[in-house]
Amino acid sequence: MYYGFVFNENGEPLSGVKVSDGRNIVLTREDGGYELPGWERANLIFVCTLTRHHSDFYRYIDKEQNRYDFYISPYVGKRDESSFLHISDTEIFIDGFTYDKWEDFIKSARDESGADFLIHTGDICRRRGLEAHGRLLNSDNFSIPVRYTLGNHDYVDDKYGEYTFERLYGPVWYSFDLSGTHYVCLPINRGEAKGLYQKDDSFIWLEEDLKLAGGLPVVIFCHTYCEQSEKDYVIKLDSRTLDLKKEGLLAWVFGHLHVNYLREDNGVFTIGTARPDCGGIDSSVGGCRYVRIKNGKLQSHIIYNRKNSVRSKNKKITENSNFTAPIYAEGGIFTACFDDGYPKKSRIVRTDPNSNEVWSCKTRGSVKHNMLYEEGVIYALDTEGYLLSLTADSGRLINQAAIPSVLLSYFPAEIVLYGDEIIIPANDRMYFYNKHTLELKDEVKVAGSVSTVSKPIIHKGRIYWAKHWTGLYVIDLKTKEIINFNKDIIDSVASPLAVDDKIFFPTRYSIACTDLDGNILYQNGGYGECAFASISTPVYYRDRLYFGTTFGGVVEFDPDTLTELRRFECGEALIPVFSYIPLGAKASAGSPIIEDDRLIFASVDGCVYFYDLINGSLIKRIDIGAPVISGITKTDDGFLVCDFDSKITFIR
Repeated sequence: MYYGFVFNENGEPLSGVKVSDGRNIVLTREDGGYELPGWERANLIFVCTLTRHHSDFYRYIDKEQNRYDFYISPYVGKRDESSFLHISDTEIFIDGFTYDKWEDFIKSARDESGADFLIHTGDICRRRGLEAHGRLLNSDNFSIPVRYTLGNHDYVDDKYGEYTFERLYGPVWYSFDLSGTHYVCLPINRGEAKGLYQKDDSFIWLEEDLKLAGGLPVVIFCHTYCEQSEKDYVIKLDSRTLDLKKEGLLAWVFGHLHVNYLREDNGVFTIGTARPDCGGIDSSVGGCRYVRIKNGKLQSHIIYNRKNSVRSKNKKITENSNFTAPIYAEGGIFTACFDDGYPKKSRIVRTDPNSNEVWSCKTRGSVKHNMLYEEGVIYALDTEGYLLSLTADSGRLINQAAIPSVLLSYFPAEIVLYGDEIIIPANDRMYFYNKHTLELKDEVKVAGSVSTVSKPIIHKGRIYWAKHWTGLYVIDLKTKEIINFNKDIIDSVASPLAVDDKIFFPTRYSIACTDLDGNILYQNGGYGECAFASISTPVYYRDRLYFGTTFGGVVEFDPDTLTELRRFECGEALIPVFSYIPLGAKASAGSPIIEDDRLIFASVDGCVYFYDLINGSLIKRIDIGAPVISGITKTDDGFLVCDFDSKITFIR
């Protein structure tokens, strides 16, 4: 049994404070005292209160001691609202990422938002990261309380996997109340080293914790989404279940997947946030999330880690645009605006050549990637997995279909229109829909669960698709049978290119050339200074390959040897976009265009470049005034670009 007292910093007893040993929870008496029965796997005694200091809310258990007193300084928020900043997966010291790369940004986000506390949902990362991160970013040096959860990369080979985290950050599950909301922090239950705790330990504790929540709306922080039940939130515990919705669940907030994601189902929010210092796995734009809860109502938006925080002037659309290159058709311009917050403002917009809005269609999720146009119809896919067809002239919804993914429904993929089929590469399937009815006609099950942003290509009756972190798929277009699954081609974000009987696949730091069956013919690596983590599709022109990169602008290669020939440089990115690529990288986002021996491409530095391919010289550089992370669209008499601020620029 354990016992002790809880006092404030002046030594005055605090009553009604929750104290736990990781399994049992009790309330302190009027004199601040408590008793706990103990638990066989208990390693800490902790107070379920948000405190102003880094380590005052927990004590390590000494097997020769039974009394544990606390002197805490509780954080007191506003009466009827609370707010927090959410970051995740900072992974410092992995691939050269350090805290100082985003220190100023996170402090400015704190000052801008006025948030009550900051939550980091894990992958801090490994022993060196764990030892440094908490010293650099904690409640004592950040001015507001900072709390952490345990990620899979935070399990360290020590006495047990969670040991290092507990010694530096405290309990791996805990809770606190703030201004009318009950906040709970849970760990991922697996990692890189063997853990001490069993899978259900945190949920058994959670069941007891929620009994004392007093009917407050509940927000759960966890490194991963609710893997047991990501859509209905019913947790299985031996012979019984824990229905989190009935317990007042308002939101489940996660990291792990490196995505900016928000979905609302019947009043329950599933919320993900990418890294603050680079783009997400799905190329979510780097930053942190702000969430405000007032009287049980949730609002949220992303604060982007942007060098130039001033939005474009003279723009008429207020939302942001991601990888959706504008469509030029029927004398109009079609763009999509995304919103990773709530209430959502995501929509598809048609404007006239003077950027005056003609119509807009609100979308359930954000349209972050390419839309398609054919015969008066616009086709789009949003991040909640809804496939839409709209009339181009009026924006009227023709059909809508919900993609039946069995996994978390975020769809960043580039859709493809071929004949009467719309091809959708998703997390765990490739789907085939009828373009007229939006009826599901066929699907191909694929390995892995990580989202992909690479665009499939169709060549000689086959589909070529490189799935991020998984491998290359070659699929028969007619039979929908998998011809080859080549696991030697992974880490592919950029799209492949077909040239005669060869397929070129840019992976993160290399290029592979395969035959039509997907078998590697030859490859060349070592292009760390290029990094093909861009979403652009390569271009073949006059026996040369042109690849958009994230460190070298657009780079020219010899297709026979895959050796680098020339670089067409751009400036440093104004905003972090691509997976594991930091702010400031020289990134070309959308696919380059080659016309009349001119190489034309847009950059995340906010400029459009025109290069002479004969002599390699820069013809002109046009400053757009905001990051451009989509492609360039050809018009009748020039080009148009949609920047991150959704401003359309014509170039003639």
